[in-house]
Amino acid sequence: MHRIGKLGLQVFAAPDNMTGKAQIQVKAREIDFVTSFGKNIQALLDILGIARMIRKENNSVLKTKKVTGTLQSGDVGEGEEIPYSRYEVVETPFDTIRIEKYRKGVSLEAIAEKGYDAAVQSTDEEFKTDLQNVVMDKFYAQLKAGSLTGHESTWQMAVAMAIGKVKDKFKKMRRSATGTASG
Repeated sequence: MHRIGKLGLQVFAAPDNMTGKAQIQVKAREIDFVTSFGKNIQALLDILGIARMIRKENNSVLKTKKVTGTLQSGDVGEGEEIPYSRYEVVETPFDTIRIEKYRKGVSLEAIAEKGYDAAVQSTDEEFKTDLQNVVMDKFYAQLKAGSLTGHESTWQMAVAMAIGKVKDKFKKMRRSATGTASG
């Protein structure tokens, strides 16, 4: 009599709702493409100090917020009422999220004649770079829409000064400014 355990056979049915190969519909290359694209965008978010992205649905309106107000003097006598400083936050729409469709294909003949590396991998890398450039161009256009009037003359200088001010503030508070981009 044979012992089923020695044969290495599975003697029970797969558990209900187990994820199997039928549920995995993507190929490793596609996963790698999306993952590497996401990692490059995440690196930018890390540099900017953005802890997490906020997911938005298609057709969501993107807005900037501008705060205006006046700081009232707290130079009052003992027992006198300290005046409130009033500030207002105004949202201004600047864009709407829209699905943008991009696609790349490679013919079987191109792969057969030029090889997989040249026909697929090299063109995938360039395609990914072009997609990232679309995202970055929009990001930089939004940054340029801001104003540095009365402040630093370049965006890089503004970021450097902001980092310095954050570190100085933390130093005065006797805290360490961890996660501050510097370099």
